[in-house]
Amino acid sequence: MPQTYEEVKTKVMNLIEKAEWISFTTDIWTNSCKSCSLLSFTAHFVVESERLKVILEASVLQEDHTGTYIAEKLTEIANEFNIINKIYLAIRDNAANIDCATRIAQFESLGCVAHTLQLVIKDAIFSDPHIENVIKTCRKIVGHFRRSEQASRNLKECQKQCGLPLHSLIQDVGVRWNSTYLMLERLSEQKNSVNLYSVECGGINTLNSMDWEFIKKITNVLKFFYEATLEISFDNACVSLIIPLLSLLKRKLHQDNNDDPEVRDMKNQLNISLNKRFAYIKTQSSLICATLLDPRFKSKYLTSNEVDIGIKEICNF
Repeated sequence: MPQTYEEVKTKVMNLIEKAEWISFTTDIWTNSCKSCSLLSFTAHFVVESERLKVILEASVLQEDHTGTYIAEKLTEIANEFNIINKIYLAIRDNAANIDCATRIAQFESLGCVAHTLQLVIKDAIFSDPHIENVIKTCRKIVGHFRRSEQASRNLKECQKQCGLPLHSLIQDVGVRWNSTYLMLERLSEQKNSVNLYSVECGGINTLNSMDWEFIKKITNVLKFFYEATLEISFDNACVSLIIPLLSLLKRKLHQDNNDDPEVRDMKNQLNISLNKRFAYIKTQSSLICATLLDPRFKSKYLTSNEVDIGIKEICNF
């Protein structure tokens, strides 16, 4: 539909021409039959008082996904829409080739915060052998009910007897830690019905009382990270959220006198990984500016030195 495309493109060009600054998000994905890969380029900008976003391109990648080739494609798209001199910040995934591409193209960039949070969880918790074994058992329990319609029916009867919500168990996806959190949370909710099913029907691996208590501890700690991931993943999320969210997470990880040794260790490991993987955050002036200019936060989560950095950066525009 070349005529329709050109008409829409003209309208988009007229719209983005009004923007003084443009940031963009980009990602690469491959279709289900592995026949082609696409590079997305979505522009985010403000016109008057309205935040807007427009998908400018979903470009087919015909060569190996090297940093140099991706940089060429990103620059080509920016030039095609006459925004090369307006680009302020690029938001990308954490893959090395995309990181390399934005550096070659000389776009200041920021990696995916949600993915980095997932790496923090993996570093600090899911790499623990005890937790790994408990999660494997949980997957087997959930898998039993996912594979058998009769088992699911019997579980619902057990839920009724226990006075629990008639919720289905959740199967996690290994590459998404939040799905593992949801699986553990749901199992913890359905502890009594699962144990009753095990007694009445058998055929499933069971967890002992210490494992059930351990799951509860894990979910209590991970709840804060789950909520932070949701907050940063909303369609209208802004980078001004990042510094405040990380500050709140660190506050939630503060050691409590009532914490038992296992919880203290989890919090400590999460803090270490959080500090390591997000060490760059408060050195990135674009994030400091975004936080400072957001009326919800202003200087609340910034030191006086960081406020000075932000003001200097804003005055240089």
